[in-house]
Amino acid sequence: MFHVSDQVTAPTHAAGEPDFASRAAGSQTPLFVTSGFIEDNTKPEQMQKYLANHQGPQRGWIGQWEHVRGNETNARGRLKMGRAGWFDEVMRFYDQYLRGIEPSVTDPAFSLEDSLGHWRAEPTWPVTNDAYQVRLAPGQYVDDGGKAQKAAPSMTAPESQGWDIEYAAEVGSLTTDQTSAISADAPANSYWTWSTPAAERVRITGSPEITLKTRGQGNVWARLWDVAPDGKATMFNENVALLESSGSTSFALKATDWTFEQGHQLAVQIGTITSNGWRSVPSGETITVSDARLALEVQDPRFDSPTQGDRSPYLDTYVKANTTTLNNVGTPTFPLSISKNG
Repeated sequence: MFHVSDQVTAPTHAAGEPDFASRAAGSQTPLFVTSGFIEDNTKPEQMQKYLANHQGPQRGWIGQWEHVRGNETNARGRLKMGRAGWFDEVMRFYDQYLRGIEPSVTDPAFSLEDSLGHWRAEPTWPVTNDAYQVRLAPGQYVDDGGKAQKAAPSMTAPESQGWDIEYAAEVGSLTTDQTSAISADAPANSYWTWSTPAAERVRITGSPEITLKTRGQGNVWARLWDVAPDGKATMFNENVALLESSGSTSFALKATDWTFEQGHQLAVQIGTITSNGWRSVPSGETITVSDARLALEVQDPRFDSPTQGDRSPYLDTYVKANTTTLNNVGTPTFPLSISKNG
């Protein structure tokens, strides 16, 4: 069901590339989906669109894991997804929709693990309390692919025996550009916008969307960070787009289910692509962003319905590989709350 990106800096659907999410419109085929929000292989791109278009029965296990199956365990015997009963639930699903046998157990339609490792049951995904758009700061950056940073030493994932891309977190040194706030009017590799600290726990769910009005041709890389009061920040969502000419560009980030603790801030970083995750061709141009918006869907975790499940082991691996300490947290310019009204 997934749209697997070829990781080339290009529009989401190049000419001739199949749009599986749109093709799902009206489908009545029963669907059982699993997905890791933070996996680096089959990324959860267009998952929300697919589920919205699909009209048949839906079941899902979605959470904070790598490219694994529900029954897989790690070397310590821990379930990689963190939830027990995979085969029992799948067989009940098959019995119901292939053999017409009503299950004796009522399973959640969707079982979800958020970024805190907490499991909940939902009737669908995403379930939201509100949706709103926030205005981000204007700014500039040079689309040079981080040319000035190429000499910086980098870490690579250890290719030990049994290492596989399906089980590896994205590991790389975080450059100076990624760890310090840059003035919004300085033509560096990226610039930042900061939310107010969350007054209470709030979950960003669904597929955030970025809309930019720009001048200049090149690439853009948008990243979302969860920033703690001490400046410790975890990058939890990202995507790229091609700015073909001056004008307006909109693109969705990956599907997410990330819960912010009270006092944490959302930081949005916009700039050139310095990651090896995409085969980008920098334009060398200065990109001027005159207007930027971020569309969010949010959920109040206070109303979660807990279900069985443990913290997936990969979550800690991912957080460690994608966390740094920001040197300068800027002035907040937009709210992060469970309601557009604050």
